[in-house]
Amino acid sequence: MKKTSGVTEREVVSEIKEEFNKLIKEGWTPFENATVETRAGDRYPDLTVWTDYESKKAFAIWEFKKPGLTEDLSTLPSKARALGCQYVIVWNFQTGHIFEANNGNLQLLKTYPVPVLNSLEEWSSPSRRDGALKQARRIFDDLIRLAEGEQLSPYVPDKFYFIGILEKAIFSLVPLLESQIFQKKKDPDISRQLDIWTVEQGYPTALPDLNLLLARHWAYSLAVRILFYFTVRRYYPSLPELNPSYSQKMEDLLLEAFRKAQSVDWQAVFGYSSLDNLGLPDKAEPVLRELLDDFNRYDFSQLKEDVIGLIMEGLIPKEERHGLGQYFTRQDLVDFIIGFVARSDNAFYLDPTCGSGTFLNRLYSRLRWLSDYCAPHGQLLERIWGVDIVRIFQPSLPPSIFSGRT
Repeated sequence: MKKTSGVTEREVVSEIKEEFNKLIKEGWTPFENATVETRAGDRYPDLTVWTDYESKKAFAIWEFKKPGLTEDLSTLPSKARALGCQYVIVWNFQTGHIFEANNGNLQLLKTYPVPVLNSLEEWSSPSRRDGALKQARRIFDDLIRLAEGEQLSPYVPDKFYFIGILEKAIFSLVPLLESQIFQKKKDPDISRQLDIWTVEQGYPTALPDLNLLLARHWAYSLAVRILFYFTVRRYYPSLPELNPSYSQKMEDLLLEAFRKAQSVDWQAVFGYSSLDNLGLPDKAEPVLRELLDDFNRYDFSQLKEDVIGLIMEGLIPKEERHGLGQYFTRQDLVDFIIGFVARSDNAFYLDPTCGSGTFLNRLYSRLRWLSDYCAPHGQLLERIWGVDIVRIFQPSLPPSIFSGRT
């Protein structure tokens, strides 16, 4: 297999195999071991999971592809038949599938639409590697269920799904936005205005990778606004759906949606910046369409109220959080701290580094409790304030968002 910046498919598969064998050696799985590239006729599946290796009784074969590539499914039934196994997994670290092999055909049993790697190079990042191993473990757990005669439950989206599709979009958007910034800066007036805005954000204009930094800022900003829009729309269904038609440009669709959301709530979040004024490049259209399609594929309202903080925490890689000043506090610790701080529903409270708003969210719930659930919504909001870099905002979402109740 070809090298990709120091990481090969074989190396990745071997590490996943070792993780599986650690689980198998603990003795609670129905499997004997997992092997890499064991011969199946004239072919070699990437990974085979065995119930009895000496007797050559395989349970499943697992084919891996680089992110973005697809597997030729026509070769898989013969591989499964050669090893006498019933199940086939195909996974490219963005989407995975479990098939049942019967009479030369593949029947799809379950899909795992969670992108965990955008390229093999990301395997070198500890947080990306851990995320990929966790997803591999989820699929492996379903193999255990099948081996024990259980039915597979349908995939229910969770924070990992939304983190994955946002990461995939950001990964694709950054080089496109970086190129757009470079091209637009050729205009001296635009370059000057952008430099002024850049300094206001706290970025030195002499940074060697400034355009890349700004592109990442722009991509994260787009992703977060889309995430917030889907969340706000749960409580304001009159807002337009972000369901793109090919007759409408994505930039126009997002501009109109964010403008209407601003008229309802979260004015600072949905505001446009100097980067947005550069205009989205045409090549960003399919990336954003795919992102919205992925969001619309599942019912966003199924997720719990604290999903935004969890998604934003997972969205920013651990390696980048220190440089970005992004630190997140677990909700149980937030409640513990607030228990000492919030003693009166008549006092005013400020979180000077509010981030995704976890403290504000839990403060609202605490103050409602302190008032015996009698204080009006507007009165509580007047007493809760959050400040973050470049933004000062006062929450004004419906009670259900800040109370943690549906």
